[in-house]
Amino acid sequence: MLFSPWGTNIPVCLAYHINSKCHDGCESEADHRPLSPVNAQRLLKWCEIQMNPKFVCDSWSANLFHKFNVANLNSPQKKKKKSFPSSPRDINVPMCLAYHIYGKCSKSSCESIVDHRSLSPENAQRLLKWCESESLTYCAGINSSYQADMFKKFKIAKLKIDKKTMPSSPWDMNVPMCLTYHINSRCSESSCESIVDHRALSPENAQRLLKWCESASLAYCAGVNSSYQADMFGKFKAAKLKIHKKTIPTSPWDMNVPMCLEYHIDGRCSESSCESIVDHRALPPKNAQRLLKWCESLKIFKCKNSSYQADVFGKFKVAKLKKDKKTIPTSPWDNRIPMCLAYHICGQCSSSCNSVMDHHALSRMNTKCLFDWCEKSDKAV
Repeated sequence: MLFSPWGTNIPVCLAYHINSKCHDGCESEADHRPLSPVNAQRLLKWCEIQMNPKFVCDSWSANLFHKFNVANLNSPQKKKKKSFPSSPRDINVPMCLAYHIYGKCSKSSCESIVDHRSLSPENAQRLLKWCESESLTYCAGINSSYQADMFKKFKIAKLKIDKKTMPSSPWDMNVPMCLTYHINSRCSESSCESIVDHRALSPENAQRLLKWCESASLAYCAGVNSSYQADMFGKFKAAKLKIHKKTIPTSPWDMNVPMCLEYHIDGRCSESSCESIVDHRALPPKNAQRLLKWCESLKIFKCKNSSYQADVFGKFKVAKLKKDKKTIPTSPWDNRIPMCLAYHICGQCSSSCNSVMDHHALSRMNTKCLFDWCEKSDKAV
């Protein structure tokens, strides 16, 4: 507030001097007089200051604040906590971080414009202590203390990330460690939910994270089995063995999950959403033998019909005949099952076939019975 030269407790009448007129009964009526050149200059300077608020800090202490990043200190997490130091000019307004830390504030609508003034040494130290306590090594960027010898071998994409088991940050137990910062050596997200964890880990916490990575990783990967044992499993096909999925051996890493046949028998599993991804690891010798015995017990192999009559059945197509599968003649060796069309009409089938009991040479009478049904069904279809 600027006071009149004609009274110490009377404010200058801005309406009279700036707009050239004022109303009767004005509380500054005593100031309704022409200004001397000195007082006119004093009013002019005051007006210029009010119309052009200060955006550049003339007394900026670069040696104190140049190392801090306003974007990190001014993050959404900090705003929620309302922990900013208050301005010495108005305790209800936070200090303007851009003005004091960068030396300038480009916002004419800044909520802390009242704080666009130089700080006293005492308040500068107060702001410095707050910055250090909130920052330390906060940075959405490069991890300067990255421990490549411990974490370089891991890939975040290949870790089975379960937020329930992720280690918590030593600086905030409610926040998980930032894997990208510690494992990939950098986190490019300034809005990272774990920005509080962007600090160097103590040896104890580094070991804690290392153990978690090893347990979550080991050989986790939806891809090539680097320890594939072709000599043991190369002769089998996972697609055929999967027919007996109810008896698949359980994984040694989770008793509630079956072994992944594609990964161990075919050498790769292309499904990143595989229900047995926990089993994507090298099998110990004992478990490899367990899986091998299970595969051999099924005895799945091609059954060739040595007495195949191509001249009789060669003209028929099983896919076409199967459309009338409800009327397929029953097997002469077990009347509970239908004849195996693949075995008799195509000349070969699999040992995992539901009608495996019918994999025998047909008598003349049964051959005629099947031939008549084939002709009738072929015409009907």
